[in-house]
Amino acid sequence: MNTKTEIDISSEALWSLLTHDEQIEAIRCFWQGESPMQKTIMPQVVGCLAEHCHFRERFVRERPLEWKINKLFVLLPKAPLNVFIDDVIREFLFVNHREMICAILDAQGTPHKDGLISDDAPPPGVDVFVHGLTMVRGKYSDRNLLLFYGIQMLANSNNVFWQAYEEAMTRPEFDNLGQEVFALKGSLISGAEANEDNEDNKNTSSESNEEFTTLDNLLIKTVIATATETEGALGSDALEDLVQEIISLGTDRHRTYFHLGFLDAVLGKELRGDFTGSNVARRSWCLTGYLMGRLRSAQSELVVEIVKSQTKWWEELLSEGPMSARVMLLPSFIPRLATAEEWRLMREFLERTHLPADSSRAARLCQIVYETCADLVRRGSSADAIPILQILLTRVEEKKIGLPEQYYNHVKGAALRKLGQAHLREGRFSEAKKLLTQALEQPDFPEAANARTDLGLAEARFRSLDFLLPKDDERANATTIRALEKQVKHFEKSVTDDGRATNAHFVLGLIAFHRGHPQIAEEHLSRSLTGMLQKEAAYQTARLVDWTRFLLAILIAEQCEPARLNEIRGLIDSAIASPAFFPLHYWERICRHLSLYDDQSVAETTIQHVLKKRGDLGFALLKESGLLTKNVALRTGYRQWLNTKPQSPQKKVDELESLLKAAFKDGEMEEATEIMDALEGVAKTDTGCIPNFLSLLKHQRNQLLTIWEEHDIDITEAALLERIGRLTECGAVLQRLFYRYRANGDWGAVEDILEQIEHLNIPELDINQLKAQSDHLRPVSQLEKPPIVSLKNISVLYVGGNETQERYEVGIREDLNRKHPGLVVTFYYPGWASNWNDHVEKVLKMIPEYDVVVINNFVRTQFGRKLRAACGNNPPWRACTGHGRKSLLHAIEVAACWVATTRKKPIVKS
Repeated sequence: MNTKTEIDISSEALWSLLTHDEQIEAIRCFWQGESPMQKTIMPQVVGCLAEHCHFRERFVRERPLEWKINKLFVLLPKAPLNVFIDDVIREFLFVNHREMICAILDAQGTPHKDGLISDDAPPPGVDVFVHGLTMVRGKYSDRNLLLFYGIQMLANSNNVFWQAYEEAMTRPEFDNLGQEVFALKGSLISGAEANEDNEDNKNTSSESNEEFTTLDNLLIKTVIATATETEGALGSDALEDLVQEIISLGTDRHRTYFHLGFLDAVLGKELRGDFTGSNVARRSWCLTGYLMGRLRSAQSELVVEIVKSQTKWWEELLSEGPMSARVMLLPSFIPRLATAEEWRLMREFLERTHLPADSSRAARLCQIVYETCADLVRRGSSADAIPILQILLTRVEEKKIGLPEQYYNHVKGAALRKLGQAHLREGRFSEAKKLLTQALEQPDFPEAANARTDLGLAEARFRSLDFLLPKDDERANATTIRALEKQVKHFEKSVTDDGRATNAHFVLGLIAFHRGHPQIAEEHLSRSLTGMLQKEAAYQTARLVDWTRFLLAILIAEQCEPARLNEIRGLIDSAIASPAFFPLHYWERICRHLSLYDDQSVAETTIQHVLKKRGDLGFALLKESGLLTKNVALRTGYRQWLNTKPQSPQKKVDELESLLKAAFKDGEMEEATEIMDALEGVAKTDTGCIPNFLSLLKHQRNQLLTIWEEHDIDITEAALLERIGRLTECGAVLQRLFYRYRANGDWGAVEDILEQIEHLNIPELDINQLKAQSDHLRPVSQLEKPPIVSLKNISVLYVGGNETQERYEVGIREDLNRKHPGLVVTFYYPGWASNWNDHVEKVLKMIPEYDVVVINNFVRTQFGRKLRAACGNNPPWRACTGHGRKSLLHAIEVAACWVATTRKKPIVKS
């Protein structure tokens, strides 16, 4: 399928290959499709169909399937819906012929998932595409293969993955496929070639030349037959003898030397350079043949390097060589120079070479040069594009008579507009306005609307559309909008008078967006998006498609229509996947409205993206969005972020208390427990925050009892009150604990409480009276003093406190060694830090090695609960209610004695 000569594919031609029933089925597949591409295109089709038929989009979306199928079947072959033919055929193949697609990709060695090419798949080379076709030819119908390859050619011309595809389709294997399908009916010509139906144009090849005779064409075919080892072809030596003999028969026929160079290249030999009997004309023809041969071989990517290494002969060809040789090389060589980004070589070649006499080839070449320059301008390389565009305009004027009038107007207008855009990019506004005005003077110029928008931008002194994109600075945005409003007549005229006005719709949508006219903004931006997607690669250079989708997401989200949430989801997903930088205040705006929907999934996805990309600013946005009160996952992330930020303890307490309130409201008890643990940690590390925490324990006691035991609340409250010297209140809590332990018969805990009360010497409490109350109810067995026992070989693990308690350790050990030789004690100080989970893991590994564990009440509540649960009765645990040296010593002794007396045969000291 030679896309440059015999078979020229168009969307309409491919559509005609389907039967009536298949066309209906293809449209059905499109409306019901689930592929990623279909989901992107569907809203555009609905919008275009609604606009064309003067329906509301909602009306079209809600029509029955059969209505939509019939309507699209009638309108698809016609403008403006015909731009979606490729998408309909693609969906048809994806649904009904996915096995074939997978087989082609497998044959190419292209990674894919059920026919969808992997993002990291490397672009195949020319030979890979040819091999893929060869492997599947005969396994699937030629018609379906042509549909697949034709769609790739039309839809992916600017896709890097398919970069080598156009060249692959010039190979005989693809050419034969196209001829078989179209039954040698000739070209399916579209666009500029619509009037090129004479026989001379049907069989031209890339090696064709107006000076070549039947002998030349026969020699070319003979060389190719030898290179491809066609059955019955001459051997390479015999072929070279043939070429040399023909050269000797006509020494004045310089173009015969083309075949000498062509043969050398196809057979993989070096360029002859300055050979015997050579002159300028002969060397130029030989070089031309050699380069054309290299273009046809698998090493065609090396042709540019050959030119750069053979500068002497290349310069000779351009300055003195036959014009027909240069013209012959021009259409095939210009695309290679563009791919290699050799703009100087490209400019010099165009400057010294006429366009081909064949109008079809001339038109295609103009299109290639124009699109190359357009891409340069979009990528910010206007300085490289300007001289090439100027030469293109000169060549088009020279070829005016030979080109179809409609195409001449089109290409001249397009080149003038692009040259104006290039000057606009460089900040030369006067020159840009002059060129854009000339472009608008071209009759029937299809891009007149966008050229008029460019003129409006030039008048407003903006270099391009991407200079209008919103920024973080709202004042700068306001200045931009005011400047655009002064030139609004240009944009409005583009929309009303000049047909397709993609760029004008974008500008007007942007103005309406900033001025608070959501319906107008959505209408303009939707139309702009439809136009952009027809040239997606071009508009995505500046991420304009992504920006348009993002602005639409904001506008639709603010309508708070649950039925459109999936539409918002798709637009947001595109924004998240985009490398474009969207201002934070826009993310805040959309998050604020997404938080109003019952379904919070889109809001959560959005804010998670912002948190990942914007760090501290994202978390500030999260707090302002209101989502913290509704989403436990976001609150957890927010708490983790808080732990990494240096801030005053009081501010941290305020943040945590608001999160605690939200957790209780949502019934997230596990989360509330974690937040209470964090609040306790702040209180125990900063005495200034203790009053706040005590107030929380008092006023939210009923709520806290759902996550903490009453014992935990009282123990924590007593410890904190003691720490800040509020002993009277501390005594009241300890008294409450005393009566509870007494009622429960927990006499060990009673002893601990009485000891703590006695140690604190609280005036309001009569310790003797409390002891009497305890003894009155205690069983007789508990009143008997235990025998004095040996504590030798008993091991105690003490856990609790921080560096303050650590300072007591040396003195405590001295006392224990003196009073209880052989008693083994290990101290572990976890402190009050928030990372107590790390300490839990270490302590849990130590517990089985000890007879008893002493847990100080001055630990984080959750930490203590986990340790007590881990100990149970094996080994047992005892509490240490104080935090002074005597309290620690006493608690350790009591715990060790308890272990000794509960053994079956206690060792009594003599």
